[in-house]
Parts: sequence; structure tokens; C-alpha cells
Amino acid sequence: MEYRLSEAQPYTPRLVTQGHLRALREVELRTRSDGRVTGLPVRQGTRVAGGETLLVLSPDALEAQLSRAEDQLTLARAELAGADDLRRRNLLSQPELLRLQASASQAAAEVAQLRHALAETRPSAPFDGVLDRLDVELGDVLQSGETFGRLLDDRRLTASAWVAQRDALALAPGQAVEVRLLNGEPLSGELVHVASRADDATRSFHVEAELDNPERLRLAGASATLAIALPQRRVHALSPPCWS
Repeated sequence: MEYRLSEAQPYTPRLVTQGHLRALREVELRTRSDGRVTGLPVRQGTRVAGGETLLVLSPDALEAQLSRAEDQLTLARAELAGADDLRRRNLLSQPELLRLQASASQAAAEVAQLRHALAETRPSAPFDGVLDRLDVELGDVLQSGETFGRLLDDRRLTASAWVAQRDALALAPGQAVEVRLLNGEPLSGELVHVASRADDATRSFHVEAELDNPERLRLAGASATLAIALPQRRVHALSPPCWS
């Protein structure tokens, strides 16, 4: 009889499941002002910085209205300054001073409102990303709230998948995840979410992992295989017996 001393070795099992990828941040771009498209400073597919202007709408009469409102504010403030001096010398009643203060405040509010409305004619990128879709042309007339494109941040990706209820108990945020793409390339990340409740129809649990996409590969919406590292255990490696 032969025997061999076996020593347990550390082993990290993996749970493999199918899922899909999406950009970590993605937003449908909508106008917040009515107007005709007079400028398209960014082409579809271009990478942009947060705050960069994506679209220019006609300001119509807003610029003239703002200029007039600023003049009214200057006048109201000048009248208020003079009234303060008169009030200190008891040459102006308190109600009249309050009326002038209210007039200056109203003028300031109107200027702020018009400046905001003018800024809304030049919608900008809310974050760094790529203008993945642009749905308008020069001359198009848009209404407030109308979609004009889509911006996505693909520097990081989210991988989503579903796992069977028997496997969900072994999962927790922070576990390492390797995502293998359809072309065989791997991307590394970690588990960030494990659903607390199973889906009513499938009794499976939704999981999400986040991973870096340093080369900005076009992967949002693609399928991928997730390999989630489970808690390490010690095992013995056994080989089949050799019969002579």
C-alpha cells in the first residue's frame, strides 16, 4: 500500500455568470429653454469636459431684456443710496425707504432670472464624457424639456448580472471581479452591490460591479462574463490513482 502526505493549499473559487456592461454615468440631454438651434459647437462622438457648451439656441429678445433690467437695477440702487442719506437726515419716511429697498430687490431678482434664462440657451455638459448621440440640426426649433442628445462617461463601467439564490449568500460588496469581454480581453473591478431581495419571477439576485475602462473601449451595452472571487478556502489537490 502506498500513501502520500497531502497538505491543504489556499484556493479561491469563482462564481461565473453572464451579464452586460453600461457606462457608469449616462444622461439624456434636454433643453431648459425654447429656441432655434443656431450653433452646434460639438460634433457627435466628441469627448467633452464638464461645463463645455454643447448647443447654442437663439436668445431672441433675452439679451435686450437683460440690458434693460440691468439699467433698471443700476437706477434702483442709485435711488436707494440717495434715500439712505436722506433717511439719516430724517428727510425721508421709513415706508418710502422700504419701498425703494423692495424696488432694488425686485430689479436684482429680474436680472438674475434673465441671466439664468440666457445661460439656458447654451446648455453645457454636466460632467466629462463623450457626446454619444446628437439628435438636432442647425435651424431646428426646440421646446423646453426636449431631448437633443446623450452624454455618457465611459471612464468607468458598471457590469450587471443575476445570480441564483443559492449563490447569493456568498457574495458581498468589495469582492474582486474579473470581467471577460467577448473578444477574450479581461477587465478588473469589484462588486459594489448585491440585491437584498430576489426577483419575484426568477428568484435570482441582481449584482453590480464597477470597473475601470482606461482605454475608453466602446463597451457600454455589450455582453460580458463576470467571474466573482468567492471567499478563500483551503483544499487538498487529489489526482486519480494510477493502476499498473
